[in-house]
Amino acid sequence: MTKSPNNSINSIKKLFSNRLFITHGSIVLLFTISVVGSAQFHVAADIYIGRNAELHVAVNQMDFNSNVITDRTPGDYGVLSYANQAEWQGANADAKADGFTRIYDKEQFLFPSGDGTAFQPARIQRTEEKTPVDLAFYNQAHSDTDKEFSIYRISEHFYWTVYGSNPAKLSFSWNALSGLQNLVGDQLNRLRIVGYDGEQWRLIESGLDNTNFLDQSAVSTVAGSISSVNPVNLQGYEAYTLGVVTETELPGVSQGFTPNGDGINDTWFIEGIENYPKAKIVVYNRWGSEVFRSVGQYNNDWDARFKKNKEILPEGSYLYLFYPNADNEENIQGWIYITR
Repeated sequence: MTKSPNNSINSIKKLFSNRLFITHGSIVLLFTISVVGSAQFHVAADIYIGRNAELHVAVNQMDFNSNVITDRTPGDYGVLSYANQAEWQGANADAKADGFTRIYDKEQFLFPSGDGTAFQPARIQRTEEKTPVDLAFYNQAHSDTDKEFSIYRISEHFYWTVYGSNPAKLSFSWNALSGLQNLVGDQLNRLRIVGYDGEQWRLIESGLDNTNFLDQSAVSTVAGSISSVNPVNLQGYEAYTLGVVTETELPGVSQGFTPNGDGINDTWFIEGIENYPKAKIVVYNRWGSEVFRSVGQYNNDWDARFKKNKEILPEGSYLYLFYPNADNEENIQGWIYITR
């Protein structure tokens, strides 16, 4: 059903005080409520969006005080969608998007995704053509647990579905109720994003965020977030969750170095690197940009210079991916810190 802004505002407000059901077609929010000089849509009670229906938020801000629940029927689900300027605030375990959320042409968006009593937002970042992306979180185990050799274990508690036609960088969150301690134990550095391609779960190049994208707090097994290193082909996977990479015999990787020219610890040192003559090493900054690459024998001589213009990189944390064999995608990941 489609409401005209001239004759439906009062009736919609009345419905919002109880529960609004949308069962066919779509409703587009063309009206605004002025709050402190800004356009805002306040969700005061549960809203249900039925099959093939869409609730489109075109105001500047959506304020969650209750749930927006969508039908999850495969292929015919309902959606809560956001216009380019629309944002949200206040989402939590008791007030969230419980079902599918859609964006059309936003370059970056934080999805207020949850299911039942669980709230685990996700974020996408796009650099290519911006086409619609739909995302939903499921607070349950995926039906298929088959995984490639490089994955030791996957979460048995949750997964996300993300539908889109163009690649995008993905970030997923967890909290105290997500069961990360049972998944990774005290080895959080082995956590990765994994994607289900219809046959098995496969490893996606990813690394822990320096800080949780939700509140900028420190990342731990209690709460945190993880991001893909590169844009992910959204058409290549049916679902995503968090997994643990198979433990591999690691070379002695230096966790930090000080390229200040004093002759002490000026380069990044990997003990036993001579045993990996075909290794590939790639280092990324916190924004996912590649800053260093070595294929073949690494000589422990990288002095923190950017690979393109040879300028010294700024202090900070950098993600490295170590491929024991350059022809094999199985890798070891970790963080190094550059300081002076």
